[in-house]
Amino acid sequence: MRIDRVVINSSPLITLFRAGLHPLLPELFPSIVVPDAVWSEVTTTSYDGPAAFGLPHEQ
Repeated sequence: MRIDRVVINSSPLITLFRAGLHPLLPELFPSIVVPDAVWSEVTTTSYDGPAAFGLPHEQ
């Protein structure tokens, strides 16, 4: 069974960016939903990890 759409929260998103494995996400899933609260948490200025810099600051 193929999964075409997933919802991701901040922990796996941050972990994948830190490990440099974030390019796998679009290869595995054609549609990735990032809820607004997750987007805000990851791209906020108080968080300075790789995900904060790798994601656009506007969704």
